[in-house]
Amino acid sequence: MNRDIEPLVELFEKYHSSSLTLREPIIYIDMKTKQLLFSLCLCFMAWTLTAQNPFAIMAQSPPPDGVIDQDVPGRQVINDDLEVIGSLGVGNDTQPNQAYGFDTVILRENNLRMFFDDTSNSANFPNNDWGFEFNESTNGGNNWFRVLDRTSGNAVFVAEAGARNNALYVEADGDVGIGTNSPAVDLEIQTGDTPTVRLEQDNTSGFTPQSWDVAGNEANFFIRDATNGSTLPFRIRPGAPTSAIDINGNGAVGIHNASPNANASLDLGATNRGLLLNRMDTAARTALGGALTPAENGMVVFDTDELLAYVWDGVDWVPVGTDDQSADVFQLTGNDLELSLEDDGVANNVVDLSGYLDNTDDQTADVFQLTGNDLELSLEDDGVANNVVDLSGYLDNTDDQMLALNGNSLDLEDGGSVDLSGYLDNTDDQQLTLDNTLNILSLEDGGSVDLTPFKMDSDDQILTEFSLTGTMLKLEIEDGNFLEVDISTILAPLEARVTTLETQMIDVLERLDIIEECACDGTLGGLPDFDATISGPRLFQNVPNPFDNTTSISYFVPFKYNQANIVISSSSGKILNNIALDKLGEGSIDVNKSTMQSAVYFYSLYVDGKRVDTKRMVVK
Repeated sequence: MNRDIEPLVELFEKYHSSSLTLREPIIYIDMKTKQLLFSLCLCFMAWTLTAQNPFAIMAQSPPPDGVIDQDVPGRQVINDDLEVIGSLGVGNDTQPNQAYGFDTVILRENNLRMFFDDTSNSANFPNNDWGFEFNESTNGGNNWFRVLDRTSGNAVFVAEAGARNNALYVEADGDVGIGTNSPAVDLEIQTGDTPTVRLEQDNTSGFTPQSWDVAGNEANFFIRDATNGSTLPFRIRPGAPTSAIDINGNGAVGIHNASPNANASLDLGATNRGLLLNRMDTAARTALGGALTPAENGMVVFDTDELLAYVWDGVDWVPVGTDDQSADVFQLTGNDLELSLEDDGVANNVVDLSGYLDNTDDQTADVFQLTGNDLELSLEDDGVANNVVDLSGYLDNTDDQMLALNGNSLDLEDGGSVDLSGYLDNTDDQQLTLDNTLNILSLEDGGSVDLTPFKMDSDDQILTEFSLTGTMLKLEIEDGNFLEVDISTILAPLEARVTTLETQMIDVLERLDIIEECACDGTLGGLPDFDATISGPRLFQNVPNPFDNTTSISYFVPFKYNQANIVISSSSGKILNNIALDKLGEGSIDVNKSTMQSAVYFYSLYVDGKRVDTKRMVVK
């Protein structure tokens, strides 16, 4: 039988044996084989009628363009289009009478591969080769489906057997679902517990490996540092409002603010919240300061021990909300009290005190109160309803300075003083008292001031002591600052009178002692002869005392001693003058008040470095 017709004979034989049921795959020969088909029909009819061997009837040469057999038995080459009406089975393990069901193509063998070989060889035509691979061919290998770039050898897509339903789903509009067949956005990842995306840098490019996870669940949306202990450096809780964090195009960050100010790095927009600074105790703040340099200038923390905010100035912590200014003007010019702080932006604040100088105070204050920032004062017989001083210009809400009264001088801690001696009329013997419960400052003979408005808003402290001990008025607050004022100068007129009497009595007693020691005739006709009868040094009361110009201090120092000094000091203990006595024995020195204010002073006699005696003198 001609080899060119043999395939057709086999085909007709097959269909004849199956009663011509056309449910098996057939080969459709196009119009170019029209002549062959006509001959085939004739052969089929003759075979049916005669039941003769079809191979004998068809033993003739096929047309030149018919199906040909190649040199390798079992291999067919079709040099034209091929159309299969029905299903197609391919592979070494394709079964006879294969049941196809709804499958159009079935590939069956133990090493399934498909190779797409692009034979383009022109310079500008793409010619990359591709392939499909179904499972590995090695024992114990992976069960997968892979799309291979056969030119580079890379597997560009891999799907393992057993992957979950809708592991990768692309909708008609291009939305991609992972774990869902109905993605709501461009990419939706759906799983029952914490959907996660991992960003992993390996070391293939020479960089340090690092893994980050972006994930979310019912508790929070977060970024996880999977390389360093799975810490969560960034978290957003469900229910966070719109623009809880909003970064503007210019880099400004808004918190509860969709339009942060372009000139601010951080703009807080909430109207029902505040800014809570880093909080630490004093020890922690001090330790932090030890690690800071000028580069951290401007860092701010809150000290929970001192209840103050502190800012780092590059060298040390500086408290916020306190004023460390010096008074550049604090003086009395005539009857005008002038005050100015270095940073207050005002040349001088002036209060005219002339209306308060009537040189009498044998009256009761019928008005002495503070209304707002106005100090109101009126005496019963002054003929004026109220004298008012506006104190608002002096309220700078600072209390970082101490007031001290030295003699008749009222001094500020950071500089400036007022000489109050001109306001001492020496006629008032009244006591000041303070009601700590009601914060009322009262004069003994009437008049009071409510101090409640003067509780500084910047200093939440309680007065722990306000007492008068002798002539010392003491004010102390809970944080330990205190002020002691010697009001002895206020009582100077009475003390001066008492001192005069004391001086006279002391002088009389000393003279009596001298008379008794020297066994004189009982007269006070002059100073005794100390050389013969007095064995030790003596210091006498100054005469006159009190004095307003010059006073004389007498002394006696036996010649057996080497040196002697008279030291004059203030009531606070400050040494004002150290006078060396160039004459031993009986002598005196004169003291002039030119450098001394009206006050009580003390003078002591020192002989060979040892104090012998101390006495008091009063300067009018």
